[in-house]
Amino acid sequence: MTRRPARVAARARRIAPLAALAAAVLTGGACGLPQDDEPQIIARDDLPAELFEQPTTSEQPSPEEGTSQVVFLLQTIDEQTSLIPVEVTVPADADADTEARSVITTLVEDPPIGEGDSLTSAIPANLEVLGVRRDGDVLVIDLAGLAEAESTGLRLAVAQLVFTATALEDISAVQFLDDGTFTEVPLDEGSAEPGATVMRSDFPTLFGQTDGATPQDDRPG
Repeated sequence: MTRRPARVAARARRIAPLAALAAAVLTGGACGLPQDDEPQIIARDDLPAELFEQPTTSEQPSPEEGTSQVVFLLQTIDEQTSLIPVEVTVPADADADTEARSVITTLVEDPPIGEGDSLTSAIPANLEVLGVRRDGDVLVIDLAGLAEAESTGLRLAVAQLVFTATALEDISAVQFLDDGTFTEVPLDEGSAEPGATVMRSDFPTLFGQTDGATPQDDRPG
């Protein structure tokens, strides 16, 4: 009985190195590449979620949108003054009144006249656009400083405004206000009464220089 513990201890000492060796073999095998002959299918649930995320792209700001419109400037050749259409770009706007105001404001405050250009404008420098609105096929333009303009130059300025306004879609005539009050404006012959509609046909000496068409009086009733 006294020898059994010694034999057990000796056996344990012999087994311990073998167990350590077996553990090392198993560990080394787990770290190596699998020896399968065929590719293994990995379930989607076992893959990282990052593999299935869609790449995100930041939206680039689009260039400012604009719409092409026409304003009319003056050109004098051999003492004959003509109205010349010039294309301009104004901010696009879903509201027709706002877009119309942008066009009229461009003509009045920032006409596209380059240095050394043969084109001019008779719009008085002190003229200010107070308001622009559509009333059916009539464009109502409210200006400040209209009554102070010199009469000869004012006739040409009114013609520029009328031709520019009637180049807008669905506009055929213009009414003029001076600081909120309907005002008289000069025409080729005579003048338009306050509140009267003014059309291209009111400027026959300039009308034919623009497109060669015969002016017609289709004045809104």
